[in-house]
Amino acid sequence: MGERIGSDDDPMVIKMDIANFMVHKMLVDNGSFADIILKYVLIKMGLDHVKLKQLRIPLVGFGGSEVGSLGTMELPVSIREKPKQKMLMAKFLVVDIPFAYNVILGRSGLISFRAIVSTYHLKMKFPTRNGIGEVACDQKKKLVRIEPVDQHKEVELVQGNSTKTTRIGPRMGENLETMMIAFLKNNTDMFACSPSNFKGINPEMIVYRLNIDSTVRPVLQKKKRSFGLEKNRIIEEENDMLLKAGYISEIQYPK
Repeated sequence: MGERIGSDDDPMVIKMDIANFMVHKMLVDNGSFADIILKYVLIKMGLDHVKLKQLRIPLVGFGGSEVGSLGTMELPVSIREKPKQKMLMAKFLVVDIPFAYNVILGRSGLISFRAIVSTYHLKMKFPTRNGIGEVACDQKKKLVRIEPVDQHKEVELVQGNSTKTTRIGPRMGENLETMMIAFLKNNTDMFACSPSNFKGINPEMIVYRLNIDSTVRPVLQKKKRSFGLEKNRIIEEENDMLLKAGYISEIQYPK
């Protein structure tokens, strides 16, 4: 398939002609059982008035929650240009959610195109009447990754109290930064600056109980494994934090 054109975590994103519209940011996803198109894409194409065929199967995978489909729609799609162009009718599930891509080409579409995808080369090949067609990842339309900011600015929530601080980004701009600092200082009661500030969860919301028989005599468990100095230090720090927060209490086991 040629040289590699992406890095290890680049998604396979292509462009495809759908109903005579060139649609960019189409994610090729082997993990999706269906081909999916977003409602706002249909609006831009002027196809939002087309009656959808109702489908009551919910989709799972968008942030781990269920997303209801608005219905299905069949649209003509084509990949690449002549002479190695392939055209067919694809059935899309229509959803109305915010998403980073315009269309998802799932297993249904890949099977229809009889396509083979190389995630290493970021290319897809498929048979046509004039030989093997090939489409590469649309590098110009790949998503721009948001890189973490190494630097930050420390803000005192309570003036003169260095124990009550938080951090903000350094590139907000003067006006936005002033507004952000004022907002944070007006809501200092929402910050937990020490373990004792953790008040727990209201029992009316949720309660966790251990199924323990209070009539059974406690028995000292044998120490099954030993930890190094660094791990023991971390364990002691975590225990101290939980003790100060009142989440645990120290008891004496019988010897």
